[in-house]
Amino acid sequence: MLTDLLQQLNQLNETKGQELAVLAQIPKFRQDAEAQQDWIMVAQSYWQEHLAHQHLVMNDQDTDNSHRHAMLTSSLSAHQVITDHKLDDLLGSSHRFLGRAYTYNSQHESAKTEYQNAINLLQASQDPRYLEVAGFLSETLVRTGEVDRGLTLAIETFAGYDTDLLALTLQQKDEYVYLVWRTGVFPRLLVAFNEVQSEYDKTLIKTYLEKSKSLLTDPDKYAYRLDEIDRALSLL
Repeated sequence: MLTDLLQQLNQLNETKGQELAVLAQIPKFRQDAEAQQDWIMVAQSYWQEHLAHQHLVMNDQDTDNSHRHAMLTSSLSAHQVITDHKLDDLLGSSHRFLGRAYTYNSQHESAKTEYQNAINLLQASQDPRYLEVAGFLSETLVRTGEVDRGLTLAIETFAGYDTDLLALTLQQKDEYVYLVWRTGVFPRLLVAFNEVQSEYDKTLIKTYLEKSKSLLTDPDKYAYRLDEIDRALSLL
C-alpha cells in the first residue's frame, strides 16, 4: 500500500502546481511508514518533500529562500535515515539529492563532492541515474571554475543517452524519466554559464537546447522541463 501511495505522490509531484498538495500529504505518509518501520519509504518521503520544495523554487515561489533551505533539510534527513538503517542501496541516490540541495543553496564545492560520490556508487551498481548526476556535475564544474571540463562533460553526457546500454534500457522501460534526465543537461549548463559570466558558444548551446525541446512532444507531461528550456533560450 505504501508503494502505491508513493507512486501517487510521485505523479502528483510531477504535475505543475501541485507542490503544496504533495507537502500536505507527506506527514501522514511518513507517519505510516515509520509505524511500519519501512525505512526505505521514510527516506523516499523526504525525497518527495525535497522535490516539492525544488519545484516551488523552479516556479519562482521562493522569495525568502525557505524552500531552498527545506530542500537541504529534507535531503539531510533522508541521508540520516539511510545511514542509521544501513540502506546502502540508497546511498547513490542520497548523494544525488544532497548534491541538488547544495546546488540550490549555492554551496557548489559541497555539491561537486556529493555528485562525484553519487556517480561512483551509481556506476558501481549499474544504475543509469549516474547519467543524470553527470549532467548535474557538468553545471557544477562551470560554477567551480572548471568551465571547459563542464562543457565537455555535458556534451559527453547528452550523447551518452544515445549509446549507453543502461540509458537505452531505461528508454525502453521509462521514456519519461529518460527524457527528463537527458533534456535537463543544457538548460542548467547555460544558467551556470550566465551565473559565472563565462563566454560560451551560443550557437552550440542553442543547438542542444533546441534538440532537447524537440524531444519533448507532450507539453503537459513535460511542462517543467519545457519551461526550463524556454527560459534558457531567452538568455541567449
